[in-house]
Amino acid sequence: MSITGIIRRRLVGCFRLDWLMGRRWLDGGSDTLDTEPGTSLRAAGWKVVGEVRGRSWDTRSRPRLLDLFCGAGGAGMGYSRAGFGEIVGVDNREQKNYPFEFVLGDALEYLAEHGQEFDVIHASPPCQFASRATAWRGRREDHTNLITATCWLARMAVKPYIVENVEDARGWLNNPLMLCGSMFGIPVRSHRYFETFPWGIEAPRDCEHRPSDCIRDHGGKQSEAVFRAALECDWMTVKEARQAIPPAYTEYIGAALLRAM
Repeated sequence: MSITGIIRRRLVGCFRLDWLMGRRWLDGGSDTLDTEPGTSLRAAGWKVVGEVRGRSWDTRSRPRLLDLFCGAGGAGMGYSRAGFGEIVGVDNREQKNYPFEFVLGDALEYLAEHGQEFDVIHASPPCQFASRATAWRGRREDHTNLITATCWLARMAVKPYIVENVEDARGWLNNPLMLCGSMFGIPVRSHRYFETFPWGIEAPRDCEHRPSDCIRDHGGKQSEAVFRAALECDWMTVKEARQAIPPAYTEYIGAALLRAM
């Protein structure tokens, strides 16, 4: 289904204005469904892969997070470390190394149908339309910008959301927060921008770049294995790590969200 079709279907019977001020969330309202993890997903015909692993506490007592365009799980891992319980990732490609529950499908269509079942929504739409690597190796205009549609559908879910992308996409994000590895003491120079709603989260400190920091150049300055280790994404392949964000970024954002919740 086209992006226009997804948005049009979401509007029919579901249009509400209260998301403009985040009123339902701020008033403590909740649309979370009390269902067994994965039940509604399978019943709706989605392909659900794997189980939530590595938990020593009851995930149902912690907020549920939807991880859209999840890739191999750099963002999801950060939210897990922050204390989120059930995490469900959605991507249109198989992600065999994703460390949480995974749904194979269209992220925007899934958001339109299931966004209200989660407490928080995170999305990392494809960055190729604004990526400098695309400009070096191809044409940015050959790739679709999904940021606006993602933000719009996330707001229609009446849930707190985070939409993340690369530096040259920041013009499509509303008052974005910039995070860099140097803010967290990890040897990575990688600026990523986060639109957060409804909270205004501030960076922990200024960047402190060092000549030895790893950079995202696909193996030019340092080996891709070294770059993956610097990201703290050792469960991924080096190819998957090219697209990943350090879990430290979303661990920081997730902790701020949990304090607000």
